[in-house]
Amino acid sequence: EDGIRDDLVTGVQTCALPICEGKTLNKIREYVESTYSQHYTGQNDVQALDAIISSGNGLGFSVGNIQKYGFRCGKKGSREDARTDLLKTIHYSLIALHVLDEEEADERTHNRLAAQREAIERETEKITKD
Repeated sequence: EDGIRDDLVTGVQTCALPICEGKTLNKIREYVESTYSQHYTGQNDVQALDAIISSGNGLGFSVGNIQKYGFRCGKKGSREDARTDLLKTIHYSLIALHVLDEEEADERTHNRLAAQREAIERETEKITKD
């Protein structure tokens, strides 16, 4: 849904959010989805981005691209080119958020497993002492 509503009394369209963000979010979704058919793949159809993230460089790569396209925005080509640069900054921001979320989830998993190992070691010590 784009967040635009028709006022049944006046017939005027209004946005649910102050600047019709719902409509813009739909355009962002369309852009992001369209990029996945364009991404570079290497051996075994591994996307370059997946390899970059797996190597631990996902956040830096994403932030670097946010800066690159942000600095470039409005300095080359048409308004549509500027719009595409902004969409790229948003997409790389989403990727950076994903990387942070995955790192946090990995850290929680690591901490949970470490706590389980420590509990097992304590129980093992109790058993061997008895």
